[in-house]
Amino acid sequence: PGSLVPASPQFNPLGHFEESGWKEIGVEVERIKMITPDILSRYKRAIKRLEVPPVWAVKDPYLSWSLSQVVRLFDYEVRVIAIHRAFGSVVASRVPHSRLTRAEAEAHQLWQAQSLYDNLRCLNAPTLHVDYERLVSDTTKTVEEVSDFVWEGLTNVELTDAGIGRAVAFVDEGLKHH
Repeated sequence: PGSLVPASPQFNPLGHFEESGWKEIGVEVERIKMITPDILSRYKRAIKRLEVPPVWAVKDPYLSWSLSQVVRLFDYEVRVIAIHRAFGSVVASRVPHSRLTRAEAEAHQLWQAQSLYDNLRCLNAPTLHVDYERLVSDTTKTVEEVSDFVWEGLTNVELTDAGIGRAVAFVDEGLKHH
């Protein structure tokens, strides 16, 4: 559900998309640098619009600023997968498709990384930390760990080897998008 932001072929050749309504909220949070009651209300409406039980997910770098507050909006247990990427790789990825200089991108990434760290510390949800470089170098094992984490406690859903295979095939070590 929802409308997808078209992927830039230059930076995202496989066409991995982000949901436009969810992304707009994150962009607003980054712009105003705070979480307002209106922002929380917009996130709540987006959750209701996008959720597809028993498992659904959102990938959003903007959650670095709002994760601990957004998690409280769910009516059920939320499990967080925090993917960490090497600082220099994120900066190198960000500079070509942003209007930031390298120094600005470094400052922005430091601020975003600190915000994510603070949000994860305040979080009262099971969290799996995944190293991006490990994900692309040891994909099968990492995807299996993520799968075990996501499906833990769900007895009415069975993940097949074919499902793991599709997830492994989805990971592209050359993906440049942050």
